[in-house]
Amino acid sequence: MRHVNLESRPELEGIEVELFLLGLLRRYGYDLRGHDPELVQRHVRRRVREEELASVSALTERLLRDPGLVERFLAQFNDPAGGLFGPAVYWRALRRKVVPFLRTYPSVRLWQIGGRPEEVFSLAILIREDLPRPVQIYATDVHEALLAPARSGALDARKVAVGAREYRRSGGSRNLGSYFERREGSSVLSDELRRNILFAAFNPVTDGPFQHCHAILARGLFGPFREELRAKAFRLLHDSLIPLGFLALGPGDVMRESPVREQYKEISRAAGIFQKVGP
Repeated sequence: MRHVNLESRPELEGIEVELFLLGLLRRYGYDLRGHDPELVQRHVRRRVREEELASVSALTERLLRDPGLVERFLAQFNDPAGGLFGPAVYWRALRRKVVPFLRTYPSVRLWQIGGRPEEVFSLAILIREDLPRPVQIYATDVHEALLAPARSGALDARKVAVGAREYRRSGGSRNLGSYFERREGSSVLSDELRRNILFAAFNPVTDGPFQHCHAILARGLFGPFREELRAKAFRLLHDSLIPLGFLALGPGDVMRESPVREQYKEISRAAGIFQKVGP
Protein backbone atom coordinates (compact mmCIF):
# COMPACT_ATOMS: atom_id res chain seq x y z
CA MET A 1 0.00 0.00 0.00
CA ARG A 2 1.34 3.42 -0.95
CA HIS A 3 1.68 6.03 1.78
CA VAL A 4 0.45 9.49 0.82
CA ASN A 5 1.09 12.57 2.91
CA LEU A 6 -2.24 14.34 2.47
CA GLU A 7 -1.34 16.87 5.17
CA SER A 8 1.35 18.38 2.92
CA ARG A 9 -1.15 19.80 0.43
CA PRO A 10 -4.14 21.12 2.39
CA GLU A 11 -5.29 23.66 -0.21
CA LEU A 12 -5.28 21.15 -3.06
CA GLU A 13 -6.92 18.54 -0.87
CA GLY A 14 -9.72 20.97 -0.03
CA ILE A 15 -10.51 21.35 -3.73
CA GLU A 16 -10.35 17.59 -4.21
CA VAL A 17 -12.78 17.01 -1.35
CA GLU A 18 -15.19 19.54 -2.86
CA LEU A 19 -15.07 17.68 -6.18
CA PHE A 20 -15.56 14.35 -4.38
CA LEU A 21 -18.70 15.67 -2.65
CA LEU A 22 -19.98 17.08 -5.93
CA GLY A 23 -19.50 13.68 -7.56
CA LEU A 24 -21.31 12.01 -4.67
CA LEU A 25 -24.24 14.37 -5.19
CA ARG A 26 -24.39 14.37 -8.98
CA ARG A 27 -23.84 10.63 -9.41
CA TYR A 28 -25.75 9.20 -6.45
CA GLY A 29 -27.89 11.99 -4.96
CA TYR A 30 -26.21 12.21 -1.53
CA ASP A 31 -25.48 15.79 -0.49
CA LEU A 32 -22.94 16.01 2.35
CA ARG A 33 -21.83 19.56 1.58
CA GLY A 34 -23.63 20.89 4.67
CA HIS A 35 -21.89 18.46 7.02
CA ASP A 36 -19.06 19.42 9.34
CA PRO A 37 -16.17 19.90 6.86
CA GLU A 38 -13.52 18.54 9.24
CA LEU A 39 -15.58 15.41 9.84
CA VAL A 40 -16.14 14.89 6.12
CA GLN A 41 -12.44 15.41 5.40
CA ARG A 42 -11.48 12.79 7.98
CA HIS A 43 -13.83 10.27 6.42
CA VAL A 44 -12.57 11.02 2.92
CA ARG A 45 -8.96 10.56 4.06
CA ARG A 46 -9.87 7.28 5.69
CA ARG A 47 -11.48 6.09 2.47
CA VAL A 48 -8.37 7.03 0.47
CA ARG A 49 -6.24 4.94 2.84
CA GLU A 50 -8.54 1.94 2.95
CA GLU A 51 -9.04 1.91 -0.83
CA GLU A 52 -5.23 2.09 -1.15
CA LEU A 53 -5.35 5.08 -3.48
CA ALA A 54 -2.87 7.89 -4.07
CA SER A 55 -5.17 10.88 -3.76
CA VAL A 56 -8.70 12.16 -3.19
CA SER A 57 -8.93 12.72 -6.94
CA ALA A 58 -8.30 9.02 -7.49
CA LEU A 59 -11.02 8.30 -4.95
CA THR A 60 -13.44 10.51 -6.88
CA GLU A 61 -12.63 8.69 -10.10
CA ARG A 62 -13.38 5.36 -8.48
CA LEU A 63 -16.52 6.76 -6.85
CA LEU A 64 -18.05 7.57 -10.23
CA ARG A 65 -17.65 3.98 -11.41
CA ASP A 66 -18.05 1.90 -8.26
CA PRO A 67 -21.40 2.14 -6.44
CA GLY A 68 -19.99 -0.09 -3.71
CA LEU A 69 -17.65 2.71 -2.71
CA VAL A 70 -20.66 4.85 -1.80
CA GLU A 71 -21.83 2.17 0.63
CA ARG A 72 -18.41 1.89 2.23
CA PHE A 73 -18.07 5.66 2.56
CA LEU A 74 -21.53 6.31 4.01
CA ALA A 75 -21.13 3.40 6.44
CA GLN A 76 -18.26 5.30 8.08
CA PHE A 77 -20.75 7.90 9.35
CA ASN A 78 -22.65 5.30 11.39
CA ASP A 79 -21.58 5.50 15.02
CA PRO A 80 -20.30 2.00 15.90
CA ALA A 81 -20.45 2.67 19.62
CA GLY A 82 -23.21 1.29 21.83
CA GLY A 83 -24.64 -2.16 22.21
CA LEU A 84 -28.08 -3.52 22.95
CA PHE A 85 -29.94 -1.23 25.41
CA GLY A 86 -26.98 1.10 25.80
CA PRO A 87 -26.89 3.47 27.52
CA ALA A 88 -29.47 2.11 29.93
CA VAL A 89 -30.54 5.59 31.07
CA TYR A 90 -31.91 6.30 27.59
CA TRP A 91 -33.95 3.13 27.30
CA ARG A 92 -35.14 3.36 30.92
CA ALA A 93 -36.47 6.87 30.22
CA LEU A 94 -38.33 5.57 27.16
CA ARG A 95 -39.91 2.84 29.28
CA ARG A 96 -40.92 5.12 32.15
CA LYS A 97 -41.73 8.45 30.51
CA VAL A 98 -42.71 7.77 26.91
CA VAL A 99 -44.30 4.33 26.71
CA PRO A 100 -47.04 5.04 29.32
CA PHE A 101 -48.20 7.96 27.19
CA LEU A 102 -48.14 5.83 24.03
CA ARG A 103 -50.46 3.32 25.69
CA THR A 104 -53.26 5.88 25.36
CA TYR A 105 -53.34 5.36 21.58
CA PRO A 106 -55.04 2.38 19.90
CA SER A 107 -52.09 2.01 17.51
CA VAL A 108 -48.62 3.56 17.40
CA ARG A 109 -46.08 4.55 14.74
CA LEU A 110 -42.42 4.86 15.76
CA TRP A 111 -39.58 6.13 13.59
CA GLN A 112 -36.06 4.92 14.36
CA ILE A 113 -33.57 7.06 12.40
CA GLY A 114 -30.40 5.09 11.83
CA GLY A 115 -30.50 1.40 11.04
CA ARG A 116 -27.95 0.01 13.50
CA PRO A 117 -29.14 -3.47 14.55
CA GLU A 118 -28.51 -2.76 18.23
CA GLU A 119 -30.88 0.20 18.31
CA VAL A 120 -33.55 -1.32 16.08
CA PHE A 121 -33.59 -4.59 18.01
CA SER A 122 -33.60 -2.86 21.41
CA LEU A 123 -36.61 -0.81 20.38
CA ALA A 124 -38.48 -3.85 19.08
CA ILE A 125 -37.88 -5.73 22.33
CA LEU A 126 -38.86 -2.81 24.55
CA ILE A 127 -42.10 -2.33 22.61
CA ARG A 128 -42.89 -6.03 22.81
CA GLU A 129 -42.55 -5.93 26.61
CA ASP A 130 -44.13 -2.60 27.51
CA LEU A 131 -46.59 -1.58 24.79
CA PRO A 132 -49.47 -4.03 24.24
CA ARG A 133 -50.74 -2.20 21.15
CA PRO A 134 -50.38 -2.62 17.39
CA VAL A 135 -47.05 -0.90 16.72
CA GLN A 136 -45.31 -0.17 13.44
CA ILE A 137 -41.59 0.59 13.68
CA TYR A 138 -40.05 2.41 10.73
CA ALA A 139 -36.26 1.98 10.64
CA THR A 140 -34.50 4.21 8.12
CA ASP A 141 -31.02 5.10 6.95
CA VAL A 142 -29.67 7.10 4.02
CA HIS A 143 -28.70 4.02 1.98
CA GLU A 144 -30.30 0.59 1.64
CA ALA A 145 -26.97 -1.13 2.23
CA LEU A 146 -26.75 0.42 5.70
CA LEU A 147 -30.00 -1.29 6.62
CA ALA A 148 -28.89 -4.75 5.52
CA PRO A 149 -27.43 -5.89 8.89
CA ALA A 150 -30.60 -4.99 10.81
CA ARG A 151 -32.85 -6.31 8.05
CA SER A 152 -31.15 -9.72 8.33
CA GLY A 153 -32.07 -9.84 12.02
CA ALA A 154 -28.65 -11.25 12.88
CA LEU A 155 -26.32 -10.09 15.63
CA ASP A 156 -23.11 -11.52 17.01
CA ALA A 157 -24.16 -13.83 19.85
CA ARG A 158 -21.60 -12.20 22.15
CA LYS A 159 -23.39 -8.86 21.82
CA VAL A 160 -26.57 -10.38 23.21
CA ALA A 161 -24.68 -11.73 26.22
CA VAL A 162 -22.96 -8.38 26.82
CA GLY A 163 -26.22 -6.47 26.34
CA ALA A 164 -28.03 -8.43 29.05
CA ARG A 165 -26.66 -6.17 31.80
CA GLU A 166 -27.80 -2.93 30.15
CA TYR A 167 -31.13 -4.57 29.36
CA ARG A 168 -31.74 -5.28 33.03
CA ARG A 169 -30.61 -1.78 34.01
CA SER A 170 -33.08 -0.33 31.50
CA GLY A 171 -35.94 -2.08 33.27
CA GLY A 172 -36.04 -5.36 31.38
CA SER A 173 -37.01 -8.31 33.53
CA ARG A 174 -36.87 -11.25 31.12
CA ASN A 175 -34.11 -13.29 29.54
CA LEU A 176 -32.77 -11.11 26.72
CA GLY A 177 -31.59 -14.19 24.85
CA SER A 178 -35.17 -15.48 24.63
CA TYR A 179 -35.88 -12.91 21.91
CA PHE A 180 -33.21 -14.43 19.65
CA GLU A 181 -32.62 -17.75 17.92
CA ARG A 182 -29.13 -19.21 17.57
CA ARG A 183 -28.14 -19.80 13.95
CA GLU A 184 -24.60 -20.63 12.85
CA GLY A 185 -22.91 -18.66 15.61
CA SER A 186 -25.23 -15.65 15.34
CA SER A 187 -28.26 -14.58 17.34
CA VAL A 188 -31.23 -13.79 15.08
CA LEU A 189 -34.12 -11.66 16.30
CA SER A 190 -37.37 -13.64 16.41
CA ASP A 191 -39.66 -13.50 13.38
CA GLU A 192 -42.46 -12.19 15.60
CA LEU A 193 -40.50 -9.06 16.46
CA ARG A 194 -39.13 -8.55 12.96
CA ARG A 195 -42.64 -8.47 11.50
CA ASN A 196 -43.24 -5.12 13.22
CA ILE A 197 -40.24 -3.42 11.55
CA LEU A 198 -40.42 -1.76 8.15
CA PHE A 199 -37.06 -0.79 6.67
CA ALA A 200 -36.67 2.05 4.17
CA ALA A 201 -33.95 4.27 2.74
CA PHE A 202 -34.64 7.84 3.80
CA ASN A 203 -32.51 10.98 4.06
CA PRO A 204 -33.85 13.45 6.64
CA VAL A 205 -31.90 16.26 5.00
CA THR A 206 -33.11 15.91 1.41
CA ASP A 207 -36.42 14.02 1.67
CA GLY A 208 -39.81 15.40 2.70
CA PRO A 209 -41.79 14.80 5.92
CA PHE A 210 -42.17 11.17 6.97
CA GLN A 211 -45.18 9.42 8.49
CA HIS A 212 -47.06 11.21 11.27
CA CYS A 213 -45.27 9.44 14.11
CA HIS A 214 -46.02 9.16 17.80
CA ALA A 215 -42.29 9.11 18.62
CA ILE A 216 -39.11 9.72 16.65
CA LEU A 217 -35.81 8.30 17.88
CA ALA A 218 -32.97 10.30 16.35
CA ARG A 219 -29.91 9.76 18.53
CA GLY A 220 -26.74 10.86 16.77
CA LEU A 221 -28.52 12.37 13.79
CA PHE A 222 -27.39 15.96 14.28
CA GLY A 223 -23.74 15.43 15.17
CA PRO A 224 -22.35 15.66 11.61
CA PHE A 225 -24.55 18.60 10.55
CA ARG A 226 -23.71 22.27 10.35
CA GLU A 227 -26.26 24.88 11.45
CA GLU A 228 -28.24 25.09 8.21
CA LEU A 229 -28.74 21.35 7.90
CA ARG A 230 -29.57 21.02 11.58
CA ALA A 231 -32.35 23.57 11.20
CA LYS A 232 -33.71 21.80 8.11
CA ALA A 233 -33.66 18.38 9.77
CA PHE A 234 -35.31 19.72 12.93
CA ARG A 235 -38.17 21.15 10.90
CA LEU A 236 -38.66 17.87 9.06
CA LEU A 237 -38.79 15.89 12.31
CA HIS A 238 -41.17 18.44 13.78
CA ASP A 239 -43.50 18.12 10.78
CA SER A 240 -43.30 14.31 10.99
CA LEU A 241 -44.39 14.20 14.64
CA ILE A 242 -47.97 14.25 15.89
CA PRO A 243 -49.04 16.81 18.53
CA LEU A 244 -47.79 15.65 21.94
CA GLY A 245 -45.45 13.19 20.24
CA PHE A 246 -41.93 12.52 21.52
CA LEU A 247 -38.54 13.34 20.05
CA ALA A 248 -35.61 11.37 21.46
CA LEU A 249 -32.26 12.97 20.64
CA GLY A 250 -30.00 11.32 23.20
CA PRO A 251 -27.79 13.16 25.73
CA GLY A 252 -26.57 16.62 24.72
CA ASP A 253 -27.91 20.10 24.12
CA VAL A 254 -28.81 19.94 20.42
CA MET A 255 -32.41 20.98 21.12
CA ARG A 256 -31.31 24.43 22.21
CA GLU A 257 -29.96 24.93 18.67
CA SER A 258 -33.30 23.99 17.14
CA PRO A 259 -35.52 26.57 15.41
CA VAL A 260 -38.54 24.77 16.93
CA ARG A 261 -37.20 24.48 20.50
CA GLU A 262 -40.01 26.64 21.91
CA GLN A 263 -42.49 24.00 20.72
CA TYR A 264 -41.07 21.31 23.01
CA LYS A 265 -40.80 20.58 26.70
CA GLU A 266 -38.01 18.53 28.20
CA ILE A 267 -39.06 15.11 29.48
CA SER A 268 -35.66 13.71 30.43
CA ARG A 269 -32.45 15.74 30.38
CA ALA A 270 -30.23 12.70 31.00
CA ALA A 271 -31.76 10.83 28.06
CA GLY A 272 -32.37 13.83 25.81
CA ILE A 273 -36.10 13.23 25.32
CA PHE A 274 -38.61 15.99 24.49
CA GLN A 275 -42.36 16.23 23.94
CA LYS A 276 -43.97 18.33 21.23
CA VAL A 277 -46.32 20.81 22.88
CA GLY A 278 -46.59 23.46 20.16
CA PRO A 279 -48.14 23.48 16.67
